[in-house]
Amino acid sequence: MYEIPIQNQLLKTNQITAMHMMVAIIFIILGAITSSVPKDIVDTYDTYINIYGYIMLSLGIVIIILSVFFNKKIIQSKYNSILRFIEVIVLISILIYTFVNSWYLPFTYATTTLLGVIFAIIWEHHGKKEHVIKIEEDGLYIPKFLRNQKLNWHEIERLMIKHGLVTIDCRNNKLYQFQLNDNNIKEEVSNYAQQKIDENASKYDADWDA
Repeated sequence: MYEIPIQNQLLKTNQITAMHMMVAIIFIILGAITSSVPKDIVDTYDTYINIYGYIMLSLGIVIIILSVFFNKKIIQSKYNSILRFIEVIVLISILIYTFVNSWYLPFTYATTTLLGVIFAIIWEHHGKKEHVIKIEEDGLYIPKFLRNQKLNWHEIERLMIKHGLVTIDCRNNKLYQFQLNDNNIKEEVSNYAQQKIDENASKYDADWDA
């Protein structure tokens, strides 16, 4: 019925950076171990194994440099998706290589990291979407990760839109606050919300939240 545009509070730059740093550390650890494999093992398994290690080690260092010194240019731009793609391709390559050679410990590290990167990609994609608080006949819908949280009208004590903020004060003492993306919210939105709150106030039972 009504929508209130709000700023994205689900996706934070430091979270994106932290995930890149975690991937970089895994690459450095695996790279350091692989590049220092003794010659007799190298001759048995793969003569290029040390080279693979140096590549992973170098890639890990590059990711750390990009994350720390080029954060705004790379991590906070469209190039972040390219970097994620590179991380996924490298991790899949490690998965295949370690599985074929029955190296299950690095396989486990790579699998865990890959799952983390995939989760980060989904999180980042969701975070780029426009977020709105939906005001419907049956209540408010607050944006959460992959879903919306519903607040029934009888759960809400007041909704305030002022000073660039949306404040939702619930009867169970929970408070939700969001920054507006549009300061020109029509007064009828607040009036409608208050009307629904007043109409449903008698339905609230404090024992439900006990």
